[in-house]
Amino acid sequence: MTKTQNFNLEMIENSPFIQDWINQFELDDQLAAKYLLTQLKFISRDDYSKWLINKLNNYKSFQKCAIYSVRKFDKEDLNTPLWNLDGQVQLRPAETQGSEDLISSIISNVIKDNKNKYWDHPSLNDLRNEKIHNIILIDDSIGIGKRIKEFICKMMLHKTFKSWWSFGFIKLHLLCYSLTIQAQKNILFKIPCSNQHKRKNQISNKIIFDSEKKYDSKNLQTYWGKNYIKIYNLCKKCTKIKSSLRFGYGDVMSNIIFYHSVPNNIPGVLHDNSNNWKPLFSNRTVPQWAIDLLENKKFQNKDKLNNKYQLNIPVECYNFLIFIKKGLRTKASLARKMNYDLKIVDEIVKHCITLGFISESIRLTDTGYDYIKQNSPPKKNDVAILKQNKYNYSLYIPTSWCGVKGIIQPSVSERRQIDSSEFFEDGDDGQSSLERTDARATSSPIIDLSLNPSMPQQIEADDGQP
Repeated sequence: MTKTQNFNLEMIENSPFIQDWINQFELDDQLAAKYLLTQLKFISRDDYSKWLINKLNNYKSFQKCAIYSVRKFDKEDLNTPLWNLDGQVQLRPAETQGSEDLISSIISNVIKDNKNKYWDHPSLNDLRNEKIHNIILIDDSIGIGKRIKEFICKMMLHKTFKSWWSFGFIKLHLLCYSLTIQAQKNILFKIPCSNQHKRKNQISNKIIFDSEKKYDSKNLQTYWGKNYIKIYNLCKKCTKIKSSLRFGYGDVMSNIIFYHSVPNNIPGVLHDNSNNWKPLFSNRTVPQWAIDLLENKKFQNKDKLNNKYQLNIPVECYNFLIFIKKGLRTKASLARKMNYDLKIVDEIVKHCITLGFISESIRLTDTGYDYIKQNSPPKKNDVAILKQNKYNYSLYIPTSWCGVKGIIQPSVSERRQIDSSEFFEDGDDGQSSLERTDARATSSPIIDLSLNPSMPQQIEADDGQP
């Protein structure tokens, strides 16, 4: 089983490059962007090389094998055979070809140790003279099968090779790390020959698929996890990405990335740089900072990291602590409540333990309680009180000064009259007489009695007469 590398939450939160990429999303989508990163599978050059060498060693049981590395051709070259008139393979272009360069170097090293078993991109004359019947076509990832299908069709354009194929003298072994079921169907459907029962040599017997991982691109949950719908909606919502690349080329939406090459069938938010979008893997290459991060070398160059991300605490930690405070104690219950995979919950638990927020038994510590208290949002009642209108207390009159009918505040019109210049009689310029102002504002509590006082009661005489 080939070893793969993954981003965890600690890496994501402490990398300024990843944080800059995440900040391009809306706040509601940033959590889904982090989840997307944690589900990516990275394969290093060394691990891929070891895998490919081990696979090629399995073909030693055959007498002789020809090996070709699959590459992409320009549209004008698709109508010309793979071999020229002399039977030699067309020369590779001078510029780098991504994954083909690494595969070609691995092939050359394998052939040095097995010169009598393998032939490196042999000509038609070599195939004929050596009587080679097994041909291995190598690619790192096959999403929809377009590139390898075009490569095989170029082989068929040569009459000699097509006749060998039709008579069943040739078998093609398609060797790749990852393969989709849809790509396998497309290749078998487009290549000359068919699976009709009348045919002696059916195409399913002449093309053999050999892959490390085979998956159904229509069943995203098998490789994106149970929360795949959040990643799907995130890619769909990002309209800055070309519609043809939002879910990866051919809507494959793969999650496998090689150090030596970034496939175009992964989500476009990771590699597309259209419409002022800053991808994480520009030009479909894995930057050195990402490799260092995955290989745990991030702390060797601390001075290169932005200090504001050094002690950054994820937003997920606060929600995590809130659920623990409410009584959730197991990782499974927390995963269900937070809608996360257990893998993500494990990362949050480790991070919270490192920060001292929880204990090993997933219980809040004093530090965790303090963190919740300091970061708790204001209550709704407090917010409502802050939003109330602010009263003008400049002319406030205590209730104890007022009469029976309650507080007597001057009306707005009266306040304007008080502030006007017609009352600037006794005081200096710009100051009204305090005596007049107070008189206008309120009168004596004795004067503030009811304007219609009750009539005095009659007192009965001692003799009972009125």
